[in-house]
Amino acid sequence: MNHKAIVLIFTIVLATIAGGCADKSPSEGNGPGYQYSVYSLVPTYLGILPSPDSIGPEHPGVHPVIRDENEEFNNILSEADIISEDLESKITSFEEEGKDVQRLKSLLEEYKALISSARTYRELADKGHDNCSDPDCQALEKELYLELSRESLKKSNSVLSEIFNEVKKMLPGHIELGEGCNLSAIGKGRVLLAGNLNANLSVKDGILYIVGFPEGPESPINIVGKYDYEESQKGEDRLSYYKLVDADVEISAQRSAFIIEANEISLNVNGTCTVDLFGNGTYSITCQDGNSSEMQWQLPTVRRTINSPYIYIGVQ
Repeated sequence: MNHKAIVLIFTIVLATIAGGCADKSPSEGNGPGYQYSVYSLVPTYLGILPSPDSIGPEHPGVHPVIRDENEEFNNILSEADIISEDLESKITSFEEEGKDVQRLKSLLEEYKALISSARTYRELADKGHDNCSDPDCQALEKELYLELSRESLKKSNSVLSEIFNEVKKMLPGHIELGEGCNLSAIGKGRVLLAGNLNANLSVKDGILYIVGFPEGPESPINIVGKYDYEESQKGEDRLSYYKLVDADVEISAQRSAFIIEANEISLNVNGTCTVDLFGNGTYSITCQDGNSSEMQWQLPTVRRTINSPYIYIGVQ
């Protein structure tokens, strides 16, 4: 049951890796060519954004434990309640700032209704089935309610993705970059890049995660410097990443999504894409028409996450 994504909307980018690089030493030169399929729905795992001082794989070599469906369902509902509380608090803050939150409120009510529906169907599945006298009938009725519960969870995950897009538009570290504009940034924390983009980065003490990009004959990433490369044999794990010791990274990609988290990041980005900056830092945007602006990164105090590159504007 692919419902882990239901827990994933307000914990920005849990490092969705469960492997380390303990047996590999830093290498010099360009990164290996590889292909990595874009996900339609990526199973990811809940976590709280740590401080920028503790960036990196927290438990190398440790993989998530697969729970049975009942346990997983209960965990999902518990996290859904936490997510709803966080959303209500954030919506109140946005409203006090004078922002239009009507759509967010509507989406949150829809999300809560779907979670309630999933809980009700699960309770019906666990109750006695008075209308059925034989075991086969009881099993069939139980499975019917279970399937209705699963469908409600799937729908709630879709609503959660919509909520994520609405919320991130209201945060200071979210930028929708268009043609003719260039973004420059420096700081430490996490950077999300998604869409059609060209980026040049200098990274120290960090990790570059490959969320997804279309298959092709060449890698859209070129790295010069000290780094390790790790890729899971299971595509659904989304464990493909570079551990960057001190490196310059060039990215030229279409319909792609990447995450960079590091103690020292400087970058220049252009294209039609979205950029999300979380941590301590500054950024400026300069456009061909002469417009320019300077702002701060979004401080990492909001619980958020991603589950798929498709939730980003510009990634189809």
